Amino acid sequence: MIAKRIARQAATSSMARLVRYMVAAEGDIDPQSWARTADYILAARSTTMQGEKVAGYRVTNCGTDDPGDATTLIQATQTQNTKSKADKTYHLVYSFRQGENPPLEVLHQIEDELCEVLGYADHQRISAVHIDTDNLHVHVAVNKVHPAGLQNIEPFYDKQRLMEACEWLEKKFGLEHDDHGLTGERAYDRRNRIRLNPERQHDSRFRAFLRESYARALAEGPEAATYGDLRKLTSKGVAHGPKSYSMLLPGNAGHRVDHGGTQHADGMRRAGNGTGRDGAGIGGAAADMEAQAGIESLTGYIARDVAPAMRRAATWKELHAALAEHGLQIKTRGAGLVIGDPGLGLWCKASECGRDLSLKALTDRLGPFERDQNQRQQREPGSRGYAPRPRQTHPSSAALFTEYQRQQQAAIANRKAGMAAIRAARAAEMERIERWSATQRMIQKVGPRGQVRAAINATTRMQVAAARNAAKATAETETANLYKATPLPNWNQWLMQRAERGEADALDVLRASEERAERMRGDLLTAKRAEKAKTRIMESLRPHARRDGTMAYRTADGGLVLDRTTHVKAERATTGAALVALSLAAERFKGQPLDVQGSDQFRKDVARLAGMHGVKVRFSDPSLEIARQAMVHEKAQAAEKPMPEATGVRQLVDHVSEHDEQQQTERKRVIGRRGRDLEI
Repeated sequence: MIAKRIARQAATSSMARLVRYMVAAEGDIDPQSWARTADYILAARSTTMQGEKVAGYRVTNCGTDDPGDATTLIQATQTQNTKSKADKTYHLVYSFRQGENPPLEVLHQIEDELCEVLGYADHQRISAVHIDTDNLHVHVAVNKVHPAGLQNIEPFYDKQRLMEACEWLEKKFGLEHDDHGLTGERAYDRRNRIRLNPERQHDSRFRAFLRESYARALAEGPEAATYGDLRKLTSKGVAHGPKSYSMLLPGNAGHRVDHGGTQHADGMRRAGNGTGRDGAGIGGAAADMEAQAGIESLTGYIARDVAPAMRRAATWKELHAALAEHGLQIKTRGAGLVIGDPGLGLWCKASECGRDLSLKALTDRLGPFERDQNQRQQREPGSRGYAPRPRQTHPSSAALFTEYQRQQQAAIANRKAGMAAIRAARAAEMERIERWSATQRMIQKVGPRGQVRAAINATTRMQVAAARNAAKATAETETANLYKATPLPNWNQWLMQRAERGEADALDVLRASEERAERMRGDLLTAKRAEKAKTRIMESLRPHARRDGTMAYRTADGGLVLDRTTHVKAERATTGAALVALSLAAERFKGQPLDVQGSDQFRKDVARLAGMHGVKVRFSDPSLEIARQAMVHEKAQAAEKPMPEATGVRQLVDHVSEHDEQQQTERKRVIGRRGRDLEI
């Protein structure tokens, strides 16, 4: 489980805009315009702007269960705090590993624990559960303004608190463990503090030594040859020497790891300061962008292609020369260094490309910073340099990416032309309004005076204001329509759209992304040589493509099938989902025995459906193959002679027909007798 805060780029965020996205409410920014509770997310098709399906929502400490009313109450509470200029909304997201679907009660308990850790137990908040993505996750919008004291509470060191809370909650609820960067020597205590494990308690002499070492300067780190003399080498790669100095080992070390050099004993570093999440030294926003869009960022390009040459440089001149080969420059900005392409106007922090490329690390190694004397404002023709390129390595990616760029450029040109036309039309309309207003003022000068003229002036001003507002509203509507007509999807989204239309090449490129370290578990079908599987798209079922190349199929009975590179999984195993998964696997792994994994009921259903529908497959499990052949034999016997129950049904129909004829004869006889009585 991972929990993190979603930071806002703007100074302040809108609680109404965030909640509207979370619960997929229909309406404008005003919560009073949203559909009521019965129409919120109870419908099966309620999805957010990013296509995430909303499975449920929860309102806490607001005195109501309606998200619209709760949002209005939260905004009113935030308005009462007039002193704080900081953001008054805390956006928390916690997600789980693929295949983990904790019950709703567990999700609520986790939300309560995380908010208590942050100090928001009594604060107003709204949460929503999002599904139908790679990982089940929950969004929580918390009002940072306390409902009673009206203080804007900022939880300092919230990242550390959330990591420690996740470590403890994983053990409490039996969730799969994620590496949160903790050293393992500390345990989370529910009273919002950190305590040492019982087996790690130390005596007073050790605590006195720690107090004395806080202000003690450290010596230089040991050489590699002195590793044999070290007292302890932890699994995280942190070495502690007998003289209480510390050094920084490779960048996969976790949080709470001592800095190297001449730092103090209580100096700490963060995980990811060395090798990043993708193994190339990047993390944070750059890694998120690459995962979301599928295009290499400038930070990733420098970390993968340029950083090795920078590390080999012995002087600043050699470092500038290594950067110049790629059309890049390095310069100081603020308290650090930035690397970028002056021709493109793109720059990134040097420390984001690797902690050993920060200003302090480079000056310690190369001396005081020296500017490049041969700086150029433009890249030399023919020189290497950064250019956006797809992260997927596939033969079809180059041609598809060229087409994607061409469509993007055409959409940008159409959008610019449309915006220019909208601005020109609005300027012409505003000019017409000004001419009409000037004409009305000239007419009023020769008209009556006094209260009559004042009333006419007021009416004219109201008409001018209404005409301006109408012109503004028209321009906004035309702009929104223009943006819808000229979409600018990122690379992964564009591939997903092409895959949903049945293009196998786009799906192959999506699936060319790096495979996940741990294979999905659950009800799935695969084969021994899964890497030789064919690409198959069932367009009639209207699949939904995901950015990792997964095709999601929904069945009428509520099932969900995920078609991945090496297997077909029934995410929500129903009879329809089992049949769809079986049909997909039969075509994708044609000629290979199928390996069915999962629950016993799912395995039995797949074998029974294969024989019932005559699917041409073989199973690697002998018991499943016997069950399939038995169903085929049973179906063949049923086709040769009528079923006993069918004969019984036919006899029942004949009996009912005979009974109806007797009733009709008796009715005619009675009516005839009554008619004769009336004649008499």
